[in-house]
Amino acid sequence: LGIPGGRTGIRDLSQAQAITEAVGRSRVLTLAGVEAFEGWYPVGRTEADLSPVDTLLNRLVELLRLLDSMGAFDSRPEIIFTGGGSWYPDRVALAAAGIGGLSKPIRTVVRSGGTVVHEHGPNAGNAPLSAEMGNPVGALRPALELWATVVSTPEPGLALAAFGRRDVSFDGGMPVVLGFSMPGEPESAPGGVVVDRLNDQHAFVHHQDQLRVGNRLRLGIIHSCTSFDKWPLIPMLDDDDRVIAAVTTWF
Repeated sequence: LGIPGGRTGIRDLSQAQAITEAVGRSRVLTLAGVEAFEGWYPVGRTEADLSPVDTLLNRLVELLRLLDSMGAFDSRPEIIFTGGGSWYPDRVALAAAGIGGLSKPIRTVVRSGGTVVHEHGPNAGNAPLSAEMGNPVGALRPALELWATVVSTPEPGLALAAFGRRDVSFDGGMPVVLGFSMPGEPESAPGGVVVDRLNDQHAFVHHQDQLRVGNRLRLGIIHSCTSFDKWPLIPMLDDDDRVIAAVTTWF
């Protein structure tokens, strides 16, 4: 089930009948359930933010009931109900919890890829398992960082760092400077050090005369999902920054 002006999926519940009938005529397909991607909506936790998310998920429940009444899942042992965003898995679970009276058991699947590492930036606190939410089951903490070196300070207030769009996601916002240091020296707080823009292999970093060639920047990632495709192998570090394992990505 899609969103008008959004990505894939039917826009009208009446289209479900034609799809169900086409699947029913196939010798190789069965209909396993329904899905939507509620992560298309802007991120937030106000009633105005959550209302369109809940509306979409309620329509998904309506679609599920319609298909079940048509016998679409007669050959299945269970029915899948799934949503796909990292910001609203709790709303997917809440919508699924109200489903009852169907012909088969429901399996709810949340596809929240960003929870693997969480993220930095202004939206991070809106995730249902962020520290800001105070969830009793615990909290996620941002776990994906990029380290890069300052390679040039050609003008006052401008530094160039050796990373760019080939190395890090930028569709949700520029990477956040978490700290900077010289080799062997303590890390300094990043006040006034901001990544302004990226080109393919360089970052343009605004600073207030703090940065020098050779500084190592430690950066937090916004929208971590679109960084995974740039790194087929990512080192895993312990709290003392020792490499203890490596993670492969498959995009």
